[in-house]
Amino acid sequence: GVNAQPYYVLQGRDGKVLVPPRGYDLSVPGFVEFLRAGTREYGN
Repeated sequence: GVNAQPYYVLQGRDGKVLVPPRGYDLSVPGFVEFLRAGTREYGN
């Protein structure tokens, strides 16, 4: 039901979504924070 490309979803090994998905956005700092947030959640 999402009409945006790309659509990034970070999942753990169990398939659980780690952080809210992210749609198309050209903000590099925002994307870096999205990846860092996923890394933090994966480590928990």
